[in-house]
Amino acid sequence: MQVLRDSPLYIAAARLGDNAAATDRRERRRRQSAATRALAAAVVEKATRLSPAEWDLMADVQGRPLVARKDGRTAPDLSISHCRDVAACAVVHDGRIGIDVEQGRAGRRYREIANAFLSPAECQAVAANGGDAFLTSWVLREAMAKAEGTGLAGALALPGDWIAGVHDATRIVTVNDRRWIVAHRAHGDLHLAIAWLPGRLVDGWAQHVDGEIDRAMRDLAPSP
Repeated sequence: MQVLRDSPLYIAAARLGDNAAATDRRERRRRQSAATRALAAAVVEKATRLSPAEWDLMADVQGRPLVARKDGRTAPDLSISHCRDVAACAVVHDGRIGIDVEQGRAGRRYREIANAFLSPAECQAVAANGGDAFLTSWVLREAMAKAEGTGLAGALALPGDWIAGVHDATRIVTVNDRRWIVAHRAHGDLHLAIAWLPGRLVDGWAQHVDGEIDRAMRDLAPSP
């Protein structure tokens, strides 16, 4: 593996606060989207040193968010996610990235959903640990599917044998013959995951992911 030199990945996360507060569902979603775009602009600027006037946020043919530089030069890969009053974004300069953030919901029938859609190993984990295990599987699957641009169908089609070892951890895993750097963190009912498919594996990148996702989770965790 090559050696880490420049920072290959950036993660930003924030609670949206009043930006997400609205009684009307459509207005709430509009505010969530605007706040998430602002967060994405901040992380892209940090990763590229480009001002918002120098790039556009678009969508590719798979519906993934796309950073389009106005000078035509290669732009980093971007993934965004929001759930209720929480948003998260990730940018990589090498390969493809997916990020997902979810919050638990009281009364949700996690075991029934797991039995319908998840692997036997994941179902056993949900039977033992409830919503915590379900949300771990869900955000990791969603993050990987976002990186691939395959949507919910792709997330549910993934094998699940690699997920148990990634709870509150960062790992290099092989899924469908491709090597990924994946990470998951949880704080209460809040779960955050990334799945990074780098063009090459570089010594130190997994440790860098560790630091970035830990910092992002501290930004999301409510103050004591």
